[in-house]
Order: sequence, then structure tokens, then C-alpha cells
Amino acid sequence: MAFTGGELMQQMVLSNQVLLGSGNASKEHNEMALRDLQASRERWGDTIDCIITHVVPYSDFQNVIPESAPGEIKTVLDFSMVGG
Repeated sequence: MAFTGGELMQQMVLSNQVLLGSGNASKEHNEMALRDLQASRERWGDTIDCIITHVVPYSDFQNVIPESAPGEIKTVLDFSMVGG
């Protein structure tokens, strides 16, 4: 099955899907990413904090994926938290 990048993005956005992966970046690439994130904070301040409306322990992912909570914009799975 073949599809374009635009078709992939449309499907992900309209279906509220996420693409998760990992890679082996060099130390320099990680440092570049941190600088970019810091520059975003400096440019837009705490705006991103308004978009993240819910933070839940990663172990509770099954409770947040099926449906959205009232007022939810984006939910973050926090790997430093332990659920119950």
C-alpha cells in the first residue's frame, strides 16, 4: 500500500493519531534539540503549558486513549509517574 506524506498527515490529524518512535541520535543532535526547545520557550513562553491539559502516569495509558476527558486538549503520558 502506497500513500503520500500529505495523506499520512491528514489521517493522523483527522483521526487524532500519534506516531511514536525512537532513534539513535548523537550527543550533538540531542544538544541541538535541547537548544531548539529552549528557543521555543523563549519565543512563545509558557504557551505550550496551556495546550497540555492533562498529565497522567504512563501506566494509565489505557484509560486515556479510548475517550477524551471534558476540556481536554492534549494529554501527556508521564514516565516518571506511577499509576494506580
